[in-house]
Amino acid sequence: MLDRLLARAYDPLLARAERGALGAARGRLLAEVAGHVLVVGAGTGADLRHLPPAVDRLTLVEPSQAMRERLADAVPARLSAHTEVLHGFAERLPLPDDAVDHVVLSLVLCSVRDTDAAVAELDRVLTREGTVRVIEHGVSDAAPLARLQRIVNPVWRALAGGCNLTRDPATLLGARFDVSGLAQVDVPPVSRVGPVTVGIAHR
Repeated sequence: MLDRLLARAYDPLLARAERGALGAARGRLLAEVAGHVLVVGAGTGADLRHLPPAVDRLTLVEPSQAMRERLADAVPARLSAHTEVLHGFAERLPLPDDAVDHVVLSLVLCSVRDTDAAVAELDRVLTREGTVRVIEHGVSDAAPLARLQRIVNPVWRALAGGCNLTRDPATLLGARFDVSGLAQVDVPPVSRVGPVTVGIAHR
């Protein structure tokens, strides 16, 4: 029930942000991807409208059936015959080794159960020159806000489909990738729940 409610509410809740700072951040981040792109935790497909013509194959992995049902409408027409929508989890990606040129992580690390396994899977499925395109919220560097995030996190996680406020995306990805290309930027309204990390991580 909660799964379907979140799927129904997701696009309306973020519609204004997608027309503004969040959509602009997605556009900049994805402007130069090409080849085979994997979107982990694809949700309702907010990233897909920003994919450039150089993308010729698309794999969308999403654990929620309610979200997957909405993905078909978001796939660009030119990629409809070259897109797979798969049930799966970040910790166990249903893909072979060295399969994709770019991975998109968009507001998904916050809700992954085993972050170490998920980051290892990204490393496994990417080609040698592959990149991870990142838009993730996380814990604040400011002690007062970080303390508040820790206090409200259990309630937030229960109401927001497993989303955590207390993770640091750069630290998590840094275990396997060069994260020097990641930076914290202001992406309202997502920034209201914590700093947003945007950028490109390399193998």
